[in-house]
Amino acid sequence: MKRTLLYTALFVATVSFIYVLARLIPGDPVTVLYGEMAEDRATRDILEQQLGLDRPIYIQLLTYMGNIFTGRWGKSIYTGEGVVSIISRSFTASLKLASLSTLLVLAICSAALYIEYGYGLNGRLLTTVSSLLSSMPTVVWGAVLLLILTQLRQPIVLGDTVPPLIVLTLVATGIFYRLFKSAIEYSYQQPFIETYAMMGYSRVAVFLKALRYSLPTILSALLYRAGLIIAGAIVVETMFLYPGMGLVFYVALASRDYPVLIGWGVAVSATLIGINLAVDIVHSIADPRVVQQWSPD
Repeated sequence: MKRTLLYTALFVATVSFIYVLARLIPGDPVTVLYGEMAEDRATRDILEQQLGLDRPIYIQLLTYMGNIFTGRWGKSIYTGEGVVSIISRSFTASLKLASLSTLLVLAICSAALYIEYGYGLNGRLLTTVSSLLSSMPTVVWGAVLLLILTQLRQPIVLGDTVPPLIVLTLVATGIFYRLFKSAIEYSYQQPFIETYAMMGYSRVAVFLKALRYSLPTILSALLYRAGLIIAGAIVVETMFLYPGMGLVFYVALASRDYPVLIGWGVAVSATLIGINLAVDIVHSIADPRVVQQWSPD
């Protein structure tokens, strides 16, 4: 109950901050939509009244808070489409991208560490490659891939998952290989690993025991990363015209589309808070050191 109340208060505070921040952005939707027509004061007052921008900001905020839980998130000022529809479509696309990238990163890093620790492969080469992958920013990898596609005369198709998936996976593999390796190395320092080795377990079996011990840290990191992709892979999605949450944010910000911007903030806040809750659950299930409290019977 305490955790639920804490997360609810955090959600309300975050949405309020995003709402006020969106209104403080230079420019306004009336000028963006109507241009010179909005210069006349009387015309501007009428347009602001139609868009609901004539009331004090705290009244607008309280009204919006009441509408969030009933699904009335408003309509896009720029296109007229419902915000719920826009966010649902883009959230699904970003969730697909985040899920595929996370699975690829988990598979690649696990395979590399399995070969290194299970079969005694020298890890210097893998460490060097991971350093190279992680040392280049995401935008640089995106630019490199765009140049390659240009040379191959391959068009960038709206909604194509492969290019942004490649970029996000390359960068994350470099980062998470080192994180996974650190977690595995810490596990190998634990006394139970030496016990398994003394009992005659093979290198592969010992590695799997260490991986099981490191699982909570690994899964928590992957969950956080998936949430961050959903929340804001803005650069990658914009570069490759991928219709996810990042592209929606960019377009809404450029057009001063307040309802979509704020709806984006609501969805992102709910996602990240849900990720935090999921991480707690994962730790309680996957960590063998967590003691479950069962009833006496």
